[in-house]
Amino acid sequence: MSDPLSRPFSRYAAWGSFAAWTVLVFILSSIRGDDLSAIPIEFIGLDKIAHIVLFLIGGFTLTAALRLTFRWPATLIFLAAFLYLACFGVCDEIRQLFTPNRSGADVYDWLADAVGAVIGSLAFLILYGITPLRRLVAAHAVPEEGN
Repeated sequence: MSDPLSRPFSRYAAWGSFAAWTVLVFILSSIRGDDLSAIPIEFIGLDKIAHIVLFLIGGFTLTAALRLTFRWPATLIFLAAFLYLACFGVCDEIRQLFTPNRSGADVYDWLADAVGAVIGSLAFLILYGITPLRRLVAAHAVPEEGN
């Protein structure tokens, strides 16, 4: 199997996906509060679910981009993605303070962003077998007894 770092197209695709995600978040954060209230679908928690799903995608794409660009251990990739997206979520909430008819600075929105980032980052690491959990499970596995 070839080294993923030797495939520049994959790296560019991952960073391009993350850049597209960033633009999407910027666009969604720019929607006026009046326009958001016109969305006919409403149930308790929809806002938080939207934040989790959106930042799950961000966590997945940023983790992929970092993994394909740097030879960092999985823990460092996870922490870098999480910290960046947590800060990005804070900046997004602050930015919404300046968007007409938006509340912004909602701690619960930020927590939903952080949860989504964690899920997305871990999902990438687990799906691609890069997680340190693999070594932990292998170290505690019960050896099979021979007949």
